[in-house]
Amino acid sequence: MISLPGQDSLEDFFRPGGLLSRKHSGYDHRPQQEKMARAVAGAIDDKAILMVEAGTGVGKSLAYLYPFLTWARRTRGRVAVSTETKTLQRQLLEKDLPFLNREAGVSVRAELCLGAGNYLCRYRLDGSSREGLLDGKEIKRQHRKIVRWSEKTATGMIFDLDFLPRNDVWREVRVDTDLCLRGKCPFRADCFYYRARARWVKADVLIMNHHLFFADLASGGALLPPVAGIVFDEAHSLEEIATEFFGVRLTAFRVPQLLGRLLSPRTGKGLLPFIVRDSARLEEWRLAVDRIRAFHEEFFRLLREKFGGERKALRLRRAIDAPDHLSRALNELGGRLEKLARGLKREELARELEGYAGRAKQAAADLETLVGQKVPDAVYWYEEGASRRLLRQSLNLAPISPAELLRSYLWSKGGPAVLASATLTTAGDFDYFQNRLGLEGCRTLLLDSPFDYRRRALIFADRNLPDPTREREAYEERAIVEIERIVKAVRGGAFVLFTSYRMLDAAYRRLSGRLGDLPVLRQGDADRYRLLEDFRGAADAVLFGTSSFWQGVDVPGESLKCVIIVKLPFGVPDEPVIEARLDAIRAAGGEPFREYQLPAAVIMLRQGFGRLIRSRSDYGVVAILDPRVLTRNYGRLFFSSLPPAPVTDEIGRVKTFLKAFVPRPAR
Repeated sequence: MISLPGQDSLEDFFRPGGLLSRKHSGYDHRPQQEKMARAVAGAIDDKAILMVEAGTGVGKSLAYLYPFLTWARRTRGRVAVSTETKTLQRQLLEKDLPFLNREAGVSVRAELCLGAGNYLCRYRLDGSSREGLLDGKEIKRQHRKIVRWSEKTATGMIFDLDFLPRNDVWREVRVDTDLCLRGKCPFRADCFYYRARARWVKADVLIMNHHLFFADLASGGALLPPVAGIVFDEAHSLEEIATEFFGVRLTAFRVPQLLGRLLSPRTGKGLLPFIVRDSARLEEWRLAVDRIRAFHEEFFRLLREKFGGERKALRLRRAIDAPDHLSRALNELGGRLEKLARGLKREELARELEGYAGRAKQAAADLETLVGQKVPDAVYWYEEGASRRLLRQSLNLAPISPAELLRSYLWSKGGPAVLASATLTTAGDFDYFQNRLGLEGCRTLLLDSPFDYRRRALIFADRNLPDPTREREAYEERAIVEIERIVKAVRGGAFVLFTSYRMLDAAYRRLSGRLGDLPVLRQGDADRYRLLEDFRGAADAVLFGTSSFWQGVDVPGESLKCVIIVKLPFGVPDEPVIEARLDAIRAAGGEPFREYQLPAAVIMLRQGFGRLIRSRSDYGVVAILDPRVLTRNYGRLFFSSLPPAPVTDEIGRVKTFLKAFVPRPAR
């Protein structure tokens, strides 16, 4: 068992009367936490992989941090903790790790790791001013504010700005690793990003999000220092994030942004006019760039003619029959930029040109892969949609399953790994996640929540609503009526969780003026952080949200006492990645609904349910407005996977239940 000289043993740390109970003001002995810590310690000792479902309130962060940190200190190994949300990262860095350092004597150094694009690049900031690439009154105003901020910021992180810059402004001044001059940069000594990386190398614990972890994995370890052990907290999202980072995406904006950086079509400014002073040579470059722009416009126009339509995403089952002018032209551009770079005396300009040459060649390679469908066991699709009157188009590929890639690139490397979440099982079974992540046969541990759901939670479900698959219009009409009835009954403090923006908007239009004086918030009207702050501050607000509010949202206390789940969260079966996964299961002789669609929906429903009770003092109602949870055989799986709360179909009981928690006035 793990221990350090002068420290309590693992059992003594967590037991009643132990160090944790003596030092932590919020201590409450939880046998589940102690059991998890022992399992984590065992996985560390054996360099094994452990999958832990720990219900809300178990205290899983201390249960994995204490054994991992004592091990890291003893062996001088580095530990990574990867999460999905910033909320958990803040808890780890501001509460859990300082407590362990201060009170438990586990003296370790922890650092938050962020992607390079979150940091200001002094060289690019200087270049954007010098080359005149930023045009427009608001763009120039924001740029001036960033210049002033750059002179006083200690971190250079976008989060430390007192405003949120436009994407097109920040994109021109942020760190881009493929454009980085590294040791040749004149600003290297003052580089915010490399200062941060130097701190990471000296750290014992690296805190990051899943996106950065998988970006590093996809890059072959170029972004982060090596680690000896890894914890994936909020591990329920790993499959989708891994799928994204093992995929390829070419948007209609990618090549124009590259070309605009070289030579702006609107202002005539850019890196090429700054370097090429001879007017005849510059004209040759202009013609070459314009030629690529024309090929690009023609290619994406052809895609829209072939595949555009009402559907947002269309699966492509065969190679695209289109002339390959664009990829050849991009490869030629890359070669010409490399040749131009070799003739420059200024090394930093040469390195920047080489970076753009690499981008051009990578775009060509991605285009050839996507058009020719060169990656096996992958799904390909065309996607389009409108945003702020702009047409957004992209070609995409993703592995049908990342399981084999994860086995090859991650799990086979050895070393202890812990995957933790409150939702990794369906009816207590880990098979679904083990199969999806390529971890068949890994160690597992299932721990119930210590919260009293039987007394403090109530499930409202009504079998008499229309079936949403058979009577969609009638169902949606009744569901909106039910939302209004429930919100008024609970008097606000409600999340209303939808599975589609279309129905969210329909419900919002109908109800936003019919809920009395209750504040009504809608996803999309402000950023996620601002919406949550407004919701917490109002106490009786109603928030209409979709997928991003089903998980990773923490609103303890009176502000949230009701979660309304409008429909069971089954994935859209004709969405390209889901469709390909269903086809693969069917081709292997399996049952797609039972093996994939159903368990995925159960996990997501559990995530939505989990928004309600975040502490022992919380209470509330979860309303499931989809009658299939009661009328279909598979409904039993949903209920057997939820916490053991009583179920009712009477709105009067909902009111009585909530009234029992309202403090009575003193006499």
